[in-house]
Amino acid sequence: MSELWEAEARRYDAGYDSTGRAGRVIRARQEAAIGLLGDGLGIARVLDVGMGGGRLCTALADNGWEVAGVDPSEAMVALARSRLPGAAETLVVGRAEELPFPDASFDAVTALGSLEYTRDLDAALREIARVMPVKGRAVLSWPNYGGLTPLWRGRVLYPSLRAIKRILPVGRPVPPPASLPLPLDKFLEACGDARLFMAIAAYIYPSGRVHWGDADGFVIRADGRVRRGRNPAARFSQILCTAVRV
Repeated sequence: MSELWEAEARRYDAGYDSTGRAGRVIRARQEAAIGLLGDGLGIARVLDVGMGGGRLCTALADNGWEVAGVDPSEAMVALARSRLPGAAETLVVGRAEELPFPDASFDAVTALGSLEYTRDLDAALREIARVMPVKGRAVLSWPNYGGLTPLWRGRVLYPSLRAIKRILPVGRPVPPPASLPLPLDKFLEACGDARLFMAIAAYIYPSGRVHWGDADGFVIRADGRVRRGRNPAARFSQILCTAVRV
């Protein structure tokens, strides 16, 4: 996976500025995450796991957070450092499953658009919990693999393009499949197993609209477990959750 980002770092980063569906979704996701975290007031530390080109780190630094970031791609880390030269020493190469930071060293952790590509989701979630103190906050995203767009891309479009490129290897590489395309309820249960208990959920739609709360299909119980309510699975693209470390 990191080989793709090495070759495509700047093109992927430019997707944040796209006027198409993908650009709307990732901008809405980032803005919602910033709203969930609020201001850092210059004293709170936040880690962005899978920081890419450092877009979220930059926005959080502008909001007063002391930022750090980790990404497996050296090209992405270089791009992030170019945006935030003052934080270059804390923007590092590494994997979510083995975060290179001490226990309880961050007040908050974000992971947007990255956990679905980890080699070991359970290990990544445990690491996120480890680097926060009790009552620390995590803001995590997960795709709705039951939605129409992920189904079309994952089962039809991308497999077809990969087959074509095996014969004619030209043009840009096709994104690899997610490591573990879990249903949303299973992802939320994995968070609970890592002692990350959900407090707020936001649903990101292809239009960029954000719906707050649990009314759109998943009811999060007091113990952090999840049950399925009415489920408009074809409608939203991603879920964004705030989790509290317990």
